[in-house]
Amino acid sequence: MKTIQYRNLCADEIHSGLFLAFVRHQEVTKCWRKENNQWILKDDP
Repeated sequence: MKTIQYRNLCADEIHSGLFLAFVRHQEVTKCWRKENNQWILKDDP
């Protein structure tokens, strides 16, 4: 198993290239929608 190393980044180390290999996937089944000036939770197709 790979070891995870946590460390603080300096400002000059932060750039969009850090996330090129990052794949984010999230299954969404519900979402908040504003209808008639009220927030309601609806099924998301």
